Amino acid sequence: MGLSVIAASLALGVAVQAQAGSGGAPMDCVILLCMGGGFPANPECNAAKAEVVRRITPNPHSEPPLQIWNCPMGASFPPMTGPMPPARVLRAVRQNWSENVPEVAPVMVAAEAAVTETLAFIQSIRVYNVMHYSHAKQGRDEACTESWSMQLGSYRADGHYVWSGLHPSAVPDWTGLTRICNPTSRYRGVAFEWTDYSGHHDTEVVRY
Repeated sequence: MGLSVIAASLALGVAVQAQAGSGGAPMDCVILLCMGGGFPANPECNAAKAEVVRRITPNPHSEPPLQIWNCPMGASFPPMTGPMPPARVLRAVRQNWSENVPEVAPVMVAAEAAVTETLAFIQSIRVYNVMHYSHAKQGRDEACTESWSMQLGSYRADGHYVWSGLHPSAVPDWTGLTRICNPTSRYRGVAFEWTDYSGHHDTEVVRY
């Protein structure tokens, strides 16, 4: 579904599939608020970040880091025909759940005026899943041979999470992957990046 449709769905409410505990906001609502607010250091956002890391780490398969369709907002607001400001998302969560709501209000309110597309930050999320990478000398002539198996997870403009092919040259340096042949380079891990509501870019790397 498109981002504007997602915003409308949040306001109208959908079936709850991922509950964070009795009386608590669903985990994906918490992830939405915490990631959008830059994962501030508090128990709720620490748990949300840990859940994101769990999801993107193949065990055996990697999951979408943010499953926005699991975050119903109830019927506190009328149907939305345009973007829903982040502060409004926060108010909706607070009105529908009394527990497990992260303290990100200052960040969300400050960002509201600057954000033109509420959930546009979702499209900034990139997951680099490197299942195998090696660059080493092989054979009698010790020729450098590069081999890999990797994919990129991202959200399309219509809001769907998709996997696509990934070449080593497109893997950012901050992941720690190097393409040196001598000494041999080997890499296996998953990394993700995002830009929060305030425009701050952040990253996380998990080697496995």
